[in-house]
Amino acid sequence: MDSCQVILFGYNRPDLLEDRLNELIKIRPNNLLVSIDWFSPELSENFSKLLNDFSNLWPANCNFEYKIHGSNQGLAIHLTETIKMALEKRKAVIVIEDDVSISGDFIRNASEVLLRDDFHERNSSIGGFSVFKFPKFLTSFNFFRNTIYFQCWGWGTTREVWSRYRLNLTGIDIEAELS
Repeated sequence: MDSCQVILFGYNRPDLLEDRLNELIKIRPNNLLVSIDWFSPELSENFSKLLNDFSNLWPANCNFEYKIHGSNQGLAIHLTETIKMALEKRKAVIVIEDDVSISGDFIRNASEVLLRDDFHERNSSIGGFSVFKFPKFLTSFNFFRNTIYFQCWGWGTTREVWSRYRLNLTGIDIEAELS
């Protein structure tokens, strides 16, 4: 059975990255890619040591990779390009940012749903949200979302859905596309 590519996105926050890696090493996803957008030069040693240490600790039967970008790609490009690359090898991705804590069963549950053959026929993504841990409520209307719950950084999607993704939505009728 195929497995999802779990992608942990990190930025200039080694302490948060370490917290997420400590959570993930207990969960043991089959495939983990840590992608770090640019970090400040004074943190270079911190990131290198942290990622090398976790690479050595990672279970032998689980794939652990990391990539550190040498320049600041910015949020949209960093996520878009990394997800696109991951979906060339895997059917689905699960996206986690370094400042979002995940439950022990999120990856297993999300993978089970995402890897269904018919997922993309009725769904575009799956997300996680907990009312018990740090709820984030949207107080204003958002033109592309009909929910008050924020699920942006603990989510997953499939290759079929992502192939329709567009970074620039200028000229797109969002309501028509979503319906």
